[in-house]
Amino acid sequence: MRFGFSKKYIQRLVIITFMGLTNSCSQFLPNITDPTNSENSDAKVLFIGSSYFSFNDLPRLVAKLIKEEGKDVFIDSRIINGKFLDFHAGDATTESIINQHPWDYVILQGVCINAGYPETHQMIFPPFERHPLKSSLETLKQKILANNANTKIIYCMPWAFEDGTTWIAGQNDTYEDMQKKIYDNVIELAHELNIIISPVGWAWYEVLKDTQWLHFLHLSDYNHPSLSGSYLMACAIYVTLYQERLEDVNYYGGINEDDALYFQTVASQTVMNDLILWNLRDED
Repeated sequence: MRFGFSKKYIQRLVIITFMGLTNSCSQFLPNITDPTNSENSDAKVLFIGSSYFSFNDLPRLVAKLIKEEGKDVFIDSRIINGKFLDFHAGDATTESIINQHPWDYVILQGVCINAGYPETHQMIFPPFERHPLKSSLETLKQKILANNANTKIIYCMPWAFEDGTTWIAGQNDTYEDMQKKIYDNVIELAHELNIIISPVGWAWYEVLKDTQWLHFLHLSDYNHPSLSGSYLMACAIYVTLYQERLEDVNYYGGINEDDALYFQTVASQTVMNDLILWNLRDED
């Protein structure tokens, strides 16, 4: 198999790297949740991830949806742009934050590269180091449950690149091809490790198969989420957390009302139509 470094490949790599490393941050929500009131909240939620969570301040979008629905939540985050879960699995600061509270939920961010191509992603994407997904999830699960055995661990199914792998010489997976590989791999891995799936990428797939608009959920780097993409992700996470549908919620996250209500419906249907598949409910 031939791999080349075309001008398009290099341009995409530079854009992805730049956008993934800018605005790095680790703590969010100073005006959404009160750190001194964590013990009185209905739920404590920790987000662990990188730029897919930091773009458009995903934890804040989730917190706003939760509060709009009249629930009380304490949210914290450990988000470092440009880092995969293997970084967090071995990071002392991430472990320290895990141990700060008896979290009800820890939400882990997925990345399309290693979720779609867990064994071969370093070969398909040569500049990227190998970031093993299964062992990273196993390590994080062990640390999370050691802190609180009742914590529910949620892995966000990632979305595919908007143009799949077609921007790489020698590769021809479309967005749909890549997304279906991500879907299959995440389902298998989550059931093996007994962790919950928030089907974010599959909700994206349901939206994108019905629209031809370029950069509707993706930004112009074909990778990171637009504000619409982040809002849809927030909706999927909300429904995963509470296992209840979002319907006509009057918080639109800065996007237009029609799109917001549509995303609420898609997220609700995607999650609620198969709770067993997403490990949210045991088989009878």
